[in-house]
Amino acid sequence: MEKRKISIAQASESFEIPKLEEFRLGDWSTVGDNRVVFTSGFSDGGRLKYGAFLHERTGKLVKKLPLSGGTLGPVVSDDHIVAGGGANGATPAVFSREKLKKVAGLKGHKSQINGLSRLGDSYVTIGGRNSRPADDTLRLWDAGTLKETLK
Repeated sequence: MEKRKISIAQASESFEIPKLEEFRLGDWSTVGDNRVVFTSGFSDGGRLKYGAFLHERTGKLVKKLPLSGGTLGPVVSDDHIVAGGGANGATPAVFSREKLKKVAGLKGHKSQINGLSRLGDSYVTIGGRNSRPADDTLRLWDAGTLKETLK
């Protein structure tokens, strides 16, 4: 299997990730010193699917986290990995960083979201105008309770 390198912090440090068929790399983030998580869209039997992939520094796949749509994120906190959303009204998924299982979704936008980030003790989602119905909202979600705190 052909491999590509993604430079994380310094040119001398990189992670090996396998090349997937029709692989569309989203964004990536480090998870501690020895892991990286990245989002991607990929073809699976001719159907477009999305996922967040957690890899060891060696390139070994630790876990594939299924996403309902989009390649936004990942946003990594002490407790969570948040990723997805941005396609077909999909909701960003929240995974437990410790157990790597889905624990929630940041539900509330009427349609596609265009931004996902972390701000202090909150996650931020930004609605988009390029879909119908347009959703011009910015929402804050408490990173501890995963409840919407501001719209």
